Amino acid sequence: MPNIIEVNHLVKYYPGSDQPAVRDLSFAIRRGEIFGFLGPDGAGKTTIISLLSGLLKPTSGNAILAGFDLVSQPHEIKHRCKFVPQTPTLIPLLSIQDNLLLYGRLHGIKNQQLRPRVAEALQLVGLDAGRRDRVTKQSSGTQRRISLAAALLHQPEVLLFDEPTLNVNEVSRDGLLQSVVELNRRGLTVVYATRDAAEAARLCHRVALIDQGRIVALDTPHALQNMPGGGLPALESLDAVFVELTGKHLRG
Repeated sequence: MPNIIEVNHLVKYYPGSDQPAVRDLSFAIRRGEIFGFLGPDGAGKTTIISLLSGLLKPTSGNAILAGFDLVSQPHEIKHRCKFVPQTPTLIPLLSIQDNLLLYGRLHGIKNQQLRPRVAEALQLVGLDAGRRDRVTKQSSGTQRRISLAAALLHQPEVLLFDEPTLNVNEVSRDGLLQSVVELNRRGLTVVYATRDAAEAARLCHRVALIDQGRIVALDTPHALQNMPGGGLPALESLDAVFVELTGKHLRG
């Protein structure tokens, strides 16, 4: 499959820091894959996702996303690569459906397109039956699925997630992960940041292990767990791989 994202020597320094949050990253993501960033809190995952979504500007380096230049064409990228935030911005007293209708109008989706897109998005994330329920009654996991539905209204080519299941109960977590798998099955490319090794192994076609803003290994979950060389034995989980390579645990 051709690449939909190509990243070249991406670097990010935050103001006042002499240490980069992202260190000379170069990698490519294939169209139609679920690509994971796996690392502990503070490894640089959120910065990477924020750079790819256009929320942050790189200090140096560049990337091409869906055929557009990250530095010179960020507006075009934002239409095609949608970020699904951990903390959705929703109006609690409105229904799920009305939140999406309002979001679509505020973002310029034409009325004749909006209602069919809302209906399709709710069906895709499994919230069609409860579309008239108020947001205030929904769990944090359901609210993240509403946020995912809002991103789908733009009919993006790429979805970017930053630890979407953090502090979510098991039922909501499974529902969200099932939605991600189904959307990928329908052709969307997914970029997925997590500190949960089991989640990465379950979802991702390939995983980049992130430590201190750099990629320490990148391959399929199966290949990472069976790395040759140096007398390294076959490892049972991506947690063990990460510890072996960095000396750190994913959850601190």
